[in-house]
Amino acid sequence: MPKLPSDPAGRAALVTGGLLLAAAAWAYLPTVAGLADTWDRDPNYSHGWLIPILAAGLAWFRLKGEPLPAVRPDFWWGCGLLAVATAARAAGAYFYVTPLDHLALLLTLPALVLLTGGRGWLRRVWPALALLVFTVPVPGSLGGTEMTGVLQGFATRASTFALQTFGLVAYREGNVIVTRSGDLGVVEACSGLRMLMVFCALAVVTAVLLPIGWVRKVVLVASAVPLALACNVIRITTAGLAGDALGSDAGYFVFHDLAGWLMVPLAFVFLAAEIVLLSKLVRQTDPAPARVAAPPAPGPRVGVGAAG
Repeated sequence: MPKLPSDPAGRAALVTGGLLLAAAAWAYLPTVAGLADTWDRDPNYSHGWLIPILAAGLAWFRLKGEPLPAVRPDFWWGCGLLAVATAARAAGAYFYVTPLDHLALLLTLPALVLLTGGRGWLRRVWPALALLVFTVPVPGSLGGTEMTGVLQGFATRASTFALQTFGLVAYREGNVIVTRSGDLGVVEACSGLRMLMVFCALAVVTAVLLPIGWVRKVVLVASAVPLALACNVIRITTAGLAGDALGSDAGYFVFHDLAGWLMVPLAFVFLAAEIVLLSKLVRQTDPAPARVAAPPAPGPRVGVGAAG
């Protein structure tokens, strides 16, 4: 269990933090409700229900074992960050720009930590707070819509090539793979955006939890993108193979139901294999603990005789 502060200042900070969090929850309730509606309505962001659970588990891991640092609220940085978040929310409400409201929510949480316990507390929980970025949709101004189209096209082309490699008669018409057993449509929900978000989140959590050195951590997080794309291609290719061997109904079941559930275990398998491979290829870069020099060996004792 996390070791909560037992001194009066620590208990007062926890109470203050709880009150601030309750106030923020009330203020951002419409924003959270909008995000939950997106997670329910858009299959590309249905992983949004999973990310807060991962963030809570990561925060628990970062807090357990050692007591929290001393309470040193950072009033200026906390209020400054909160002011930026408030300005972003006001601009989002005035100009009807929802991503600014999401940004305000993501900035408010670290601001509350700074006001409650200071930078020492924020250093403990910042990975969990950063993980919440994967709960918000990619803004259209940053290429969210174009990203889905690019992922669709890549998944269709790569899966068609894979099916042809396995000897199946398959060709692509737009985002549809035409085979002898029927058409396999790669719709927006199957573009791989959801898998990309989940893979990135899992890679970040794994990199934070494992003491594998910063080089391996960077490689592990960066590799989440190609691994997610590969998993999506594997999913579509498996559906095409099943449809050709068993019929279109079996292919639909594999594509939309079974393979979707199996992708998360496959992600863990890929990440575990990559960690093992990195341990063989990349040397540990974390500094080794300093060795305490052994005391010098005592020299020969010189006896002093009594004056005779």
